[in-house]
Amino acid sequence: MLNVAGALESVTANTAIDDSSIFYCSPALAHADAESSIASKYLAGTIMFSFVWMALEQTILEIAPKGKGTAGARGRLVFASPLAVDLDLDGPLKLTWRFTHAVGDMQADLRVLGGLLPAAPRAEVAFELVRRVRNAFSHGTLMPPQPNDWGEGVAHASTPEIDRFFGSTRLSLMLIALLLANNVRSGTMASHPEDGIYVDDEDEYLEEVPIVWALRSAHLADPWLPPGAAARTILELNQVW
Repeated sequence: MLNVAGALESVTANTAIDDSSIFYCSPALAHADAESSIASKYLAGTIMFSFVWMALEQTILEIAPKGKGTAGARGRLVFASPLAVDLDLDGPLKLTWRFTHAVGDMQADLRVLGGLLPAAPRAEVAFELVRRVRNAFSHGTLMPPQPNDWGEGVAHASTPEIDRFFGSTRLSLMLIALLLANNVRSGTMASHPEDGIYVDDEDEYLEEVPIVWALRSAHLADPWLPPGAAARTILELNQVW
């Protein structure tokens, strides 16, 4: 599932594919172009999130204590329990929460999650948020965004509706890493916690690092930074909360 999500390179949508009349009206054509551009970004976010969520569910079913219940129910139990290896989910959680709040279509869910915040582990809150985003999307309650402006020279930037899916994807990836790191640490996986894996460093050389360190450090690079920007992690973006 993760290979499929990571293989996504581009998505193109044409929201006026069956409407040839737009070619007789330049404002209508400009609106269709803007709508298609935003729809392409929205599709990319939902496709990637869907495959990563499936990978998270499969990880839970493989790792969580065996028993009855869906992946969602078993996941809530796992992430509500004390974990030997921790992962700072605060920054990505705040960003995804902010995007969801900005859209305004899941306010009842956020109120429920707000009740968990004072005492619940961040992993439990993060899992509940992405689970509820997934359920709302699957049940058709999340609507695609519409362009606010269109025409020559108008940039079609991302929207909170789109960023919510990329934020949920980031959280889901980090929850997968958290599950794997804890199972390496507990000795339930074949690898030993001090075993190494090879990763690319900044100079494109392979460097051996401990498995748990690699899992805790994965998915922290900030995708919203432009190429060549100073390296920093999403955890530094807490001020957007």
